Amino acid sequence: MRLGGSANLLEPFPEKPRGMRRRTYHRLLARAVAAQERSIGLETDNIRRLFRPVTQEQVDATIARSVTEHLEREQPDGREHRDREARG
Repeated sequence: MRLGGSANLLEPFPEKPRGMRRRTYHRLLARAVAAQERSIGLETDNIRRLFRPVTQEQVDATIARSVTEHLEREQPDGREHRDREARG
């Protein structure tokens, strides 16, 4: 903020103010770039953690578990299923 810029990473880095030494400006620029790279790296890790690839085995296991739970809820002792077949 010493340069009068914004914290928004999408806005360009402010130009060197008149009277500021180049070395100081470049040091502040390097710190800002390093902070931006750390931020992007952390966000990338977070996205990878949230959106892990799913294998076909995981999909099959989830479907099997859902079907089993649904059937158990619908027919806890199997009576309803036999009743339907008898009416069928």
